[in-house]
Amino acid sequence: MLDWKFLSLTMFTNSLPMPDDGLAFLQRFFVLVILLFSAGNTFGRIKTDSIYSFSMGTDVKITMDVPQLKKSKKGILVIYALPNGNTTEETMGKKMKEGDDWHFDIQHIRAQTKFVRKQLSDDNIIVAYLENSFKSWPAWKTKHEDYITVTQRIVDTLFKLIPLKKKIIYLDSHSGGGRFIFDYLDGVNITPSNGFIHSILAGTKYDSKGYRYFGKRAYENLIEE
Repeated sequence: MLDWKFLSLTMFTNSLPMPDDGLAFLQRFFVLVILLFSAGNTFGRIKTDSIYSFSMGTDVKITMDVPQLKKSKKGILVIYALPNGNTTEETMGKKMKEGDDWHFDIQHIRAQTKFVRKQLSDDNIIVAYLENSFKSWPAWKTKHEDYITVTQRIVDTLFKLIPLKKKIIYLDSHSGGGRFIFDYLDGVNITPSNGFIHSILAGTKYDSKGYRYFGKRAYENLIEE
């Protein structure tokens, strides 16, 4: 059974202008410290796969799928920017019933996460779903002249929330979610050597670059109701 929790704190500092005075800076700083302390302690105590949801700014919703963390193991944070038109729940996916919206049967990221956790059992696999109120990252960008600064803060904050010494980050997306990744890359000087992550698709094999495929919808039996 999936354990849903909601962090009560709203990370509003991303939507504030850069402060011109020391008081504004301290307000932003202490809100960030409280968020990091609260989430870090919460993530460190969970005993089962749990879902945490909170806001960043006025129009970005973050949903984090966090397992019971093994402190001695590496953390892999996958930041998944949603495709155009999808909600987080639809992107997680579920077993379809008559009358369900077709968006629930596309990505199935929740089931794929469970599958990957079984394959990489020695690592901590954490997924952060990034949704915005426009259901479109290209549309979101047009509303934020400071999109580079905001995307940097979102990624940096999520990375700092993981209370592990060893951790790495992957930027992932589907459809218009790629706009968020490109917005982030606009603000960094280092380009990843490999900009593509292969999905779990047909054929169990290794391709010429060493990517492993596990078979068509190998996660099928992990899809929840």
